[in-house]
Amino acid sequence: MKKTVVYYRNSNEELQENSIAVQKSKALEYSIKHIMPIDNDGVYEDRGTSAIKNKLEDRAQMSRLLEDVKQGKIENLLVYKRDRLARTSVEYMEIYRALKDNQVKIHFTADSEYPIVNSNFGDFIELILSGLIEHEIKQQKARISEAKRSKFEDGSYIGSLPYGYSLDEKESKILRVEEELIIVKQFYDLVLSKEFKELNQIKKHIEGLGLKTKKGAIWEVKKIEKLLENPIFRGERIMYFNGEPAFRETKGTAIISSEEWNEAQRIIGYLKPKRPKKKEEQQLYFLLNSKLFCGLCSQLLENHKRQRQGQLVGTYECKCSKIKIFKEDIEPIVIKRVNDYFTWTLKDNYEKYAQRYYTEQKMQINKLLSDNLQSAKNIKKQLVEVTKKWMNEMEVDKKEENKLELINIKGKLDNLEVKNNQLFQDIKVIDQEYDSMLKHKVTNKVLEKDIYHIEPQIAKKFIDDLVLKIVVRKDKKIILDFQFLHPFETFKEVR
Repeated sequence: MKKTVVYYRNSNEELQENSIAVQKSKALEYSIKHIMPIDNDGVYEDRGTSAIKNKLEDRAQMSRLLEDVKQGKIENLLVYKRDRLARTSVEYMEIYRALKDNQVKIHFTADSEYPIVNSNFGDFIELILSGLIEHEIKQQKARISEAKRSKFEDGSYIGSLPYGYSLDEKESKILRVEEELIIVKQFYDLVLSKEFKELNQIKKHIEGLGLKTKKGAIWEVKKIEKLLENPIFRGERIMYFNGEPAFRETKGTAIISSEEWNEAQRIIGYLKPKRPKKKEEQQLYFLLNSKLFCGLCSQLLENHKRQRQGQLVGTYECKCSKIKIFKEDIEPIVIKRVNDYFTWTLKDNYEKYAQRYYTEQKMQINKLLSDNLQSAKNIKKQLVEVTKKWMNEMEVDKKEENKLELINIKGKLDNLEVKNNQLFQDIKVIDQEYDSMLKHKVTNKVLEKDIYHIEPQIAKKFIDDLVLKIVVRKDKKIILDFQFLHPFETFKEVR
């Protein structure tokens, strides 16, 4: 007899709303309401498991669930939201198809989650929703990165430290390891001495002195180079968030002056090993790789790079049927056909997807605002207490300490205000985006303009998400039979 089962997943970084306890509570509520008891051996739980950091096959309970699905053991699957199954569109659609192919009914227990649509259009809806999940994760990661940046700039987030320093986690302070810093200073002195013609000579000199890394290993050239290029030794931290640098002055970490550090970088520039540059190769990106099948032998058409009038060109070929199609001839036709299909399926559902995207974005920002307001409330209480201490303190030194603490607390409040102002701006931007989306007309011209100007990798993903395969037949003309994934239908394109 087939079972009713439930899948739970959370990661260590997620909010309380996605906790296992919340998921279990909603699953129990749903199973009682719909008279759908969960089998005793029907619980699959990936606790503390990120669906971003871990691939599908690395999630033990998800792998077990999919195996039981393929063996036909399951009739109903209860799960909190789509993002519990996967965080990327590709993995979500893989799970969705496995469940659908094995007639497993999916039940979402979260009240706000859009249900599965049992129609030919359902596959396409799932593709769109999974794409929105992936997009939301990217935005969430950007916000987390921005929060880390803010903490880094105010000194509450330290990040990884190089040889010569350790972290006081309780106080969020950088501690100097003087015996190691003496060694680093020796490295700088060797560079600044200008007695060496390459870093490899400095490496050998360091070996001769018997100096080892923290783990007792030999100092390699790349490690020496990376260490000495770190600005922490001149009293400055630099970290990158979303590719953008953030700076913070840390005078207490300096072991050499800025002038000496800059001179050392200049010298290191010509002491570095001269690594040969790779010859640039002309690249060809095959958008239809693994999508074209021969109508005669059913084999995949092979990708080939050919020379035509002295120019490198790409072809799709089958030796059996002697089919040979140039990339430049077939790819625009396929993009146009897929784009038309995408437009047709999107037109009737555009506003619904826009509404879901808008609502969930607003919920995320409002949650951040609520957390910030609570933090501000706690900091203000702390501010009142320290102010009282400062006013009543008679000893000069302690009064000065209280004053510095007040300045620090005020800085935290100011930082929160800046964050809140940014979040209010984000809300305005999302409101504007939503208005723009509603005014936007889904037309062939708009989408064609977009699809023809995107990068090849993105265009290929667009094709892969919508096309199962294209069967190529050769008569007097090349005939393309499209088999779409979402939903499964067949169109014929004649050229």
